[in-house]
Amino acid sequence: MKKTLPIFLTTLFLVESAVALWMPRITTQRDFAILNAKRELAHQSLDARLIIMGDSAAGLGVDAKLLEEKTGLKTVNLALLAPCNKAAHLLLLKDYLRQNPKPQAILLMHAFDIWWRDLRMTEPWPPGAGQTDQTDILARLFGWDFWKIAAAYQCRNQQTHVPFYRFFHTLLPSQNYSEDLRQMISKPVDFWSQASKRRRQHEYAWQHMTKDQGNYRYYLYAGSQVPVQDMPSVRRDAKDDWVWMRSHTFTVSAFNKDSLDQFLRFTAKEGIEVWIAFPPLWNGFRSRPKATVFLKSHNFFLNELAENHPHVHLLTEDFYWAKNAEMLNSVEHLNLEGQRRFTAELAQTINLRIAKAQPAVNSPRQQPRHP
Repeated sequence: MKKTLPIFLTTLFLVESAVALWMPRITTQRDFAILNAKRELAHQSLDARLIIMGDSAAGLGVDAKLLEEKTGLKTVNLALLAPCNKAAHLLLLKDYLRQNPKPQAILLMHAFDIWWRDLRMTEPWPPGAGQTDQTDILARLFGWDFWKIAAAYQCRNQQTHVPFYRFFHTLLPSQNYSEDLRQMISKPVDFWSQASKRRRQHEYAWQHMTKDQGNYRYYLYAGSQVPVQDMPSVRRDAKDDWVWMRSHTFTVSAFNKDSLDQFLRFTAKEGIEVWIAFPPLWNGFRSRPKATVFLKSHNFFLNELAENHPHVHLLTEDFYWAKNAEMLNSVEHLNLEGQRRFTAELAQTINLRIAKAQPAVNSPRQQPRHP
């Protein structure tokens, strides 16, 4: 009996260690693979002058390599996915700063429908889809660091409810990869026959991410051929958004407000500028009056951020209204052609901002660091 507990604990440790080591390489959970890869990228020595942050609108909309070529600012794209709010970006930025000097600026860009999401979703997005639980995703990605932020948030906002009961659920790797483990048990032949293929895909996508300074398109698509356009998906996504806009007003959730405030306080203290860019959006929205009213409230919110925080600046004044030929598979996702055009416009705006910030005459001893 005395030996039973040590044997059990040793077995548990070995199993959990094996899951933590191997599952990230063969997981069927594409989104979690992307998020893990982004955090791994942030831990590397990058020495970027400009960091792109946001959700998939920024991840698929801005080409870091092209932006660097056109601005002279060494750039990396650390954009995450929709379920990750500013708490995730603050933790990712702190990860980055442990290995790298401070950047000059952060280019921040979010899709318009991100801001209302909270720690526990009472309504699914898009309508009819499963609930998006930020708590589990952030806890799985950042572990104890996230729970410290959640505890501080609870102290500042006594009326809110943080689901701390999820702590032990997200503590063990076997819980984080429970979907994979269920597939492994229920369909072992299928799971293991595809495992080596998924591992190769992960390695291929990781090579592109590092080479292209944060590009995660190859995590989204298994093959080397990235789709050019999927307009039926864009129209379905737009329809869901229009239905939502008819019954809701633009709001920012309590946790998003608090985590955004902490993010802006931290960047101000560190002397890092925040450049906000309006995201791409399918131009079909411009013909919808309800959508126009909703989006004006979103624009007002971003303008207020720039007015209330001296280190926050708007790079653009409105959405990048994307044409059909520039769309990928949703109302804010650009294909490669759209990405190049949008990135070129951002680069032009950034160059104008850099030029205005430089002194009119530079002495030989005070040459600007970047053109």
